[in-house]
Amino acid sequence: MKPHLIIFDIDETLYINHESRIPESTFEAIDKLKKAGHTIAIATGRSFYAIMDEVKQLPIDFYILANGQLVMRDDEVIYENAIEMELIRELMVDTEAVGIHLGFNTATHSFLTALTDEIRDSFSSGYTLPKVSQDIENQGSIYQIWYFSGEYTEISEKFKDRLRFIPWIWNGGADILPIGVSKAFALTKMLEVLDDDIYEKTVFFGDGINDIELIEMADIGVAMGNAAEPVKEVADFVTKNIEDDGVYYACEQLGLF
Repeated sequence: MKPHLIIFDIDETLYINHESRIPESTFEAIDKLKKAGHTIAIATGRSFYAIMDEVKQLPIDFYILANGQLVMRDDEVIYENAIEMELIRELMVDTEAVGIHLGFNTATHSFLTALTDEIRDSFSSGYTLPKVSQDIENQGSIYQIWYFSGEYTEISEKFKDRLRFIPWIWNGGADILPIGVSKAFALTKMLEVLDDDIYEKTVFFGDGINDIELIEMADIGVAMGNAAEPVKEVADFVTKNIEDDGVYYACEQLGLF
């Protein structure tokens, strides 16, 4: 049997945020997957600098980062798609007019336009609180924008042909990406570098709204038991919750070991 390409989201899929840990059964599952000859990849909304050390110590072959804006193998950038600065400036004008603050995600760091109690709460689980800066010109390429409010219909409607707003499932707010970009799109770019004929199947584990396209694209899309309902609806297999050894259970049931 050819090896599979097995891809994992991080937050609440591999990593329990409120407990700051990877379940022991997940370590065991990944060890067994590697011994079975499979390729292991990560597909996350995080940039590499923001990934937990515990996750980085796993035997990961590829990283899909910033919700598909950046793909890396070791220190090599395979694909990147920075957001145009002119578009960022235009968005800032409109959000400032309605009193909404933004966060920006680069390859090496994040920064905020302001720090409020609401924003501070958004970083209470698994993320380091970024610094505040209004200087967007000298931060390096920006791959993703954070919108700190659940009220974005009017803004998203104006930018609907250029930007997509992906709602967060744990609190009000959204990731902002260019139209057409997703974890699934980044996988197509990754497979252009690889010989995708070497893989029997692609398998993806996820839980959030930003995982839907990749759940649908994968040969086997696995939704965690704790996943958002729209994710479960499109999944090929719904496993147990992350705390209940969901990753290991799915690998076992799907015969991946």
